[in-house]
Amino acid sequence: FLLSILAVGIYAFPVGFFISIYSNDIVFILLGKNWQYAGMVTAWFSCIVGFVYLNQICGMTMDSLSEINLKMKIQISMFVILLILFLIFYPLYGLKGLIVSFFLTEIIRFIIFSCILPRRLNIKISVSLRLLAYIFAVSLFCGACSFLLKTLLLAGYTPLLRVVIAGAGFLLAYLSSLLIFISLIRNIAC
Repeated sequence: FLLSILAVGIYAFPVGFFISIYSNDIVFILLGKNWQYAGMVTAWFSCIVGFVYLNQICGMTMDSLSEINLKMKIQISMFVILLILFLIFYPLYGLKGLIVSFFLTEIIRFIIFSCILPRRLNIKISVSLRLLAYIFAVSLFCGACSFLLKTLLLAGYTPLLRVVIAGAGFLLAYLSSLLIFISLIRNIAC
């Protein structure tokens, strides 16, 4: 379980932040200038993807523990929360409100799974928190480097060149961050 959370989280969140920061350029390259409104949607959904993947791992773990009844209660509760958030945010913010509703629901789902599964698997909370701190630190570092690269160095380039240069910079920042923050999980078995 811990290895799955680490492997997926350490990849999905940094890449999601990179896609979020360069979403307008990526949409322009793939779909053209008539689809620029999709850049905003891409920016938000790419940040949600990490939580969706982690929630899938948590759900499969619940299945393997034969906790299907509890999992269904969580899923139904999340549907109700999502519906309530839709009703609150959509009239106020439109499409952005729908996206925020999805985002908040996935975060709440992950928090609930994170409170239940460590107890079921006999994992110390401190171990889970250290693992999440490592994922958070790497993701934040990569996101900050991508944002700084975009704002400070790549303003005058074409979208394609911006994404290619930023991709190389992201890869360098990603690999560096894995080494820099490794001390956060040095003694965890996974």
